[in-house]
Order: sequence, then C-alpha cells, then structure tokens
Amino acid sequence: MNILGIINKDKTRIYLDKKKIDLKELFVYFKGDIFNKESLLKKYKLKIKNDEELIKYLYKHEKTSFLKKLDGDFLIVIYDKPKLYLITDKLCNKHLYYYHKDNNFIFSTSLKQIIKDKNFVKEFNKEAIANYLGYDNFSDEQTLFKNTFKLNGGTILTYYQNKVTIKKYFDLVEEYKNSKIEKLTEEEYIKKYEKQFKECLLKLGKPKSIGILMSSGKDSTLLAHLAKKYFKCKINTYTLGFENERDESKPAAKIAKNLKTNHHTIMLKDKDVKKTIAKTPYYYEEPFADPSNIPTIYLIEHIKEKNDFYITGDVHDTIFMNYYKYYIYDLKSRTKYLIKKTINLVLGKRVYHNFSEKVQLNIVSRFNYSDKLLEVKGQVFELEKVNNPKIRTMMGDVKHLLPFKYKLKTASVINKNGFKYYMPFYDVNLIKLIFKTPLKYVEKKYISNKILYKNIDKKLFATYQKNGFGVPLVNWVKRFMLDDIKKISTKKYIAEQNIFNFEELDKLIKEFETDLDYNRAVVLYNYYMFQLWYKANL
Repeated sequence: MNILGIINKDKTRIYLDKKKIDLKELFVYFKGDIFNKESLLKKYKLKIKNDEELIKYLYKHEKTSFLKKLDGDFLIVIYDKPKLYLITDKLCNKHLYYYHKDNNFIFSTSLKQIIKDKNFVKEFNKEAIANYLGYDNFSDEQTLFKNTFKLNGGTILTYYQNKVTIKKYFDLVEEYKNSKIEKLTEEEYIKKYEKQFKECLLKLGKPKSIGILMSSGKDSTLLAHLAKKYFKCKINTYTLGFENERDESKPAAKIAKNLKTNHHTIMLKDKDVKKTIAKTPYYYEEPFADPSNIPTIYLIEHIKEKNDFYITGDVHDTIFMNYYKYYIYDLKSRTKYLIKKTINLVLGKRVYHNFSEKVQLNIVSRFNYSDKLLEVKGQVFELEKVNNPKIRTMMGDVKHLLPFKYKLKTASVINKNGFKYYMPFYDVNLIKLIFKTPLKYVEKKYISNKILYKNIDKKLFATYQKNGFGVPLVNWVKRFMLDDIKKISTKKYIAEQNIFNFEELDKLIKEFETDLDYNRAVVLYNYYMFQLWYKANL
C-alpha cells in the first residue's frame, strides 16, 4: 500500500491507497521486510504476526533507538501526535519522498502523488536536472523539484512544529572506522564468506519458486548456484537476448543447463524497443535514464511464471571492487597525477576522484553539455572521508549509485508488476565483513571467484564477451529516438517549458547527427527520458 501524508498548519491527514486513516492513536506504517523478525519476537517474548504491531511495540518501549536492531528492507512512518517520523532502512532499499515549503509538509512513497496535491508548488531544480543529465538518475536526496527530497539510507526525519530535522541512526563510515582487519587464513575467509552468502539468501524466507534475472556473468551465476544450493524450491532463470546485437543468451543458457535451473530466454526485437521506451514514465517516480532500463522492462513484462520473488547479482561488482574505476588506484603515481591535472584543467577543480580516467572524461563531457543546456553547473558526488581510496570509492557507490540507480531500476519495474525484488548481496552484514577483510581477498571479486570456481568450471566463462543488459545506445538513439527528440525540441516548446536552452539543445542534436558520439548519445537519451516523463506526469 502506498502512503500519502499532508500536514498544513495544525491539520494532519494520512491516506493509505487514498483511504483516510484515523489518527486518534499512535499510527505506524511499515513497508518491506524485517529479516530478523523471528529473533526479535523471541527476544521480547512476543506473539505478534503483524510487522506494524511489532514496530509499535518496539517504539513504545524504546522510541527510535530500536532501529539499530532491525535487519531489513523497509521504510517506516510513525505519527506520534504531534511528532512525525519518516525512516529508511540502513541501505535505503525503499524510497520515501517529502516536500516542505512554508506551512506545508507532504510525504509519500510516490513523488507523483505529492506533485498532484494542491499545496505543492512546482519549481524545477535545475542543478538536480543537470546532475541527472550527467549521471542518468537523481541520486541522494535531490529530486527534479525544489523543496522536494527523498531520504538517504539509515535516516530518521522528524517533523515537529513545522521544522524538519534529519539524523543518521546508521552510518557505514562509522562502521568502517570501528572495524578491524581479522587475521585469518585465506581458507578461513572463504568459509566466512560462504556462510555469509548463505545467510544473505536464507533470510529472504522459504519460497515455493524464485526468479533470477541472469546474464552470462559470474555474479548471476554465483547467485544461481547459491540459490539452487540453499532454496529447496523451483528455480527459474531468465536471460534477455538482443536481436541483431551483442547477444549472450546462448552462453547464459549453457550456464543454466550446467546449474540445472528452469531456464527461459526472452528476445528483445527491434520492433519492440520503441514500444518499451514509451513505457518508462509509468514505472519510475521521476525521470530515470539508465539505458538498461529498456531491456529490464521488456524482460520482466514477458516473464510468464509467477514467482514468489526475484533476485539479481547486482551490486556484487561494486562491493567487491571489480569495476575499472577501482583499478585507477593501482596505476603509477605519475599517471594518476596526469589524470588529476587533466581533469582539473577541463573542469576547474571539479574532479571525479571515484571514476577511472576514461569515465572521468566522459562525465566531464556530459556535464559540459548539461551545464550549457540548463545554464547552471551540475554538482559532483561528494565522497566520504575515508583514507583507503578503494573503500572510499566503494562507499561512494553504495551511497550514490546502489539505492538510487541499480536497486531503483529493477525494483520499480518488478514491484509495479506485483512482485518482490531483492539484491541479496546488498547486505549490511556482508559489507561489514568486507571491512574486516584484507583488500587482497576482496577486490576484483577474489574470494567470490574462489567460491564460484569450487563449484562451476571456469571454462564456461572463457569463450565469449559478457555484455549483460548493456544496450547499443548510440545506435538506438539514432534509429529509435532522434526523430521524436526533434519533435519535442522545437523552439516554441522549449520556450514554453522554460527549463532548457534551445540553442544549445539544437546544437547538440546537430552535432550528434554529424558525429555519432557516445557521450552526446547519453545526454540526448537522458533528455528524452526526461521529456517522456514530463509529458506523462506534468
């Protein structure tokens, strides 16, 4: 059930799926899962089945301090007149939006609900839109509107006497600083990670069937192997193939056959690309432009089996520091110095320390376009103050990318289709274990690969180039989007919308037609996704 709350002056109204709630007593709204619910019930000697009743009990006895004890994927709203608390889980698996201006405070699980309220004043946040055009999503607390935000992970927002205060009840940086490397052998670490992977899966419950979105890569293969090992139920695996493009459905099917899962291949044909693009505004609460959202939507819409929940191996490459952006720290200091100097020259000290040099230059290029399109300067991710650069980068990704990009991309689609979605490797206890492990065992998925190759022949991964859900973006923008982009980019329309600079937009389109550059394609795609969402919702 979606929640909508409206507070102006002394009047408070809360609705669950448009049904008004009686607020005469303590009100608790809970959405998600408490993975350690059974141990909490046992500890407090309770016989409560309802999650909201459990939260009520814990809050009455411990106020908000009980949150540190919860292991879960959730958001919580507590209205204890006259105070309101909005709470996210430790890693922000679910999103809660709020608007605050003058005497009006509106909160909801849906941004689309907030902007429909008569008290909402529509003012575009051009700095946030500039970031979106560069990064392809609205990360952290920002949204496309001024005075409108979403909560980060491990956060309690308190609204009282028309004032908003925000505090963290869980902080990964503090967890890292308080962690000590354990002195164990490689084999002992492997056993620890095998145990932790098992816990990551078994806490999800006892399903009758599960669906795994599977590429031909090691992360989804490891996940499928672990699911097959620990869940005594039907395992359905699903791979998307591309017509006339880089297609890895055959190697994925070979891996699935080796794992003995019930495998399904779904092909995305050229004629269906444009139809799928048109559906994106329906699935997302705000403009979202990771290009892999197109195959994600198509795949999920064409799954015929009804599984209890779906899982993916997303985030594994991030928390085990396997992306190229992490390899930059292994380069010689002279190379790193030149990279930093180059980026400083281009951006004027707007340096992207947490990206590889190639990605840095790409981001610089995209921001140069978006800054001109919006006549404002986008902002850089602010990384946590942690000495180890690889851990610092990983934490930056956990804060900025995982909840507001990877989780949002797939969860939004699966949830809209009536099912649950989890990323088992996106787990607080797994990240805490990484903090206690020497980097040589963690980075580049060293231990994960050791566990994988104990059970799967590595030759399965040696005969093809992994592509995953990556799409031929330049090709698709040219073939399926450019004509539409031109139609919604007339001088008259852009002037009426009053967000973008027509001259710079027109220049960008013409440059792309002349030179099919990838970075121009990214900005045009992000712009197109924005306009589709704008047309559908505003």
